[in-house]
Amino acid sequence: MSWRRTVQPRLHFLALQRRRWRGLSRVLRFRDGHHFQAAARHGARVEIAIEEQYRNMREVLDRHPHAVEYAREAIRRAGMTVHERPIRGGTDGSKLSFMGLPTPNIFAGEHNFHSRLEWVSVQDMEKAVEVIVNLAQIWEERS
Repeated sequence: MSWRRTVQPRLHFLALQRRRWRGLSRVLRFRDGHHFQAAARHGARVEIAIEEQYRNMREVLDRHPHAVEYAREAIRRAGMTVHERPIRGGTDGSKLSFMGLPTPNIFAGEHNFHSRLEWVSVQDMEKAVEVIVNLAQIWEERS
């Protein structure tokens, strides 16, 4: 009996940047590796498809630093301390930034993202609204 199988791993890279294509070549080196040899030995074929899902919004935000500074100021006006950590892609901010609207991600108060235990308090949502109102005021003041 002959078995024919096609293994199609889908490699998804978040936040591919032009300068990171070099790193992609390292990932593709496994083409000469054991995965393909093992598949061929059993009459199977391995196909790789690389698709860009989200781009790194920093590419846009670096050209529009005022957008990030306005967000920081809005958080400070709400009486909070700014804590930054990079979110490279996979957000609405990434999509909007590459559509021409520089959009840094700001908090919405939620905890335990994308888990069964995700939650948000009313107080956190109220603070998020305060930050958004402050942000709108800052854009109006500086326009």
